[in-house]
Amino acid sequence: DTQARFVLLGRSELTAEPACCAAAVTDADLKRALLADALARGEKPKPAALGRQVRDILAAREIRETLAQVEAVGGQVRYRAVSVTDSVGIDTVLTETRTEWGPIRALIHGAGVLADRKIAELTDEEYDRVFDTKIEGLRVLLAALAPDPLRAICLFSSVSARCGNNGQAAYAMANEVLNKVAWAQARSRGDVLVKSLGWGPWEGG
Repeated sequence: DTQARFVLLGRSELTAEPACCAAAVTDADLKRALLADALARGEKPKPAALGRQVRDILAAREIRETLAQVEAVGGQVRYRAVSVTDSVGIDTVLTETRTEWGPIRALIHGAGVLADRKIAELTDEEYDRVFDTKIEGLRVLLAALAPDPLRAICLFSSVSARCGNNGQAAYAMANEVLNKVAWAQARSRGDVLVKSLGWGPWEGG
């Protein structure tokens, strides 16, 4: 068992799901349950709205499963809904954490989004969303954690940073910058373990 304490940050709100979804497991099951419930109330939701609702439900389920897994091995864990690029929100969460649990010892930065398309077709907004989630998010976290005695920094990068991938110019660039920041942090923090992990596809190995 571990006695470690974890504060998990994510954009998804951890809200209770509708009662009609209790027995629904798959994406299709959830859409059917939500549609039937809406029709019974005289509503006709659009497919896009149903899709968003299903994504929110599945995200909340994944968060709850992660919290349960940490607690099952003896850890303490809490979840806070905040964007990693929101410096005010991050400071608020970290202040709360230090007050209740003490100084923060490690950072794991795994935030990331995709907007896969050819670079000539990529909009400025899509580029910023992909790049800023990784790099601006890391900048915000490192600045907010400056007072803490960190012992480890672990960043989730990608093999695309080195090998590239069709339609992932922004994603590859963000991850290679992440790697370079990790290298710089390792050089400047001699007593801190710093790793940037070049993940492959989550499902494919």
